[in-house]
Amino acid sequence: GKPLWMKLEAAILYCSGMSMNSIGKSLNVSAQTILNWIRAFALENYEKPEPSKAIVVELDELWHFIESKSGENPRRQKTQGNAHQEETNYG
Repeated sequence: GKPLWMKLEAAILYCSGMSMNSIGKSLNVSAQTILNWIRAFALENYEKPEPSKAIVVELDELWHFIESKSGENPRRQKTQGNAHQEETNYG
């Protein structure tokens, strides 16, 4: 494989905002190789934080819950009202 300094340089350049394609061209390797090096570097050096108490809300589920409690979707009411108004004006 390639020397460690080259892999570290790729990771540093990527973290400073350089694209994988540019890094690959400057080091004479493919962008896929750069991606593999960066992933390996992250797995070896990244410490995953301990989970803390957090509330996770999925908005899609929340929207359906609110819609079921209110009876009708306010977006649909507005759309239907606009459609009815257009029919009245032109009909």
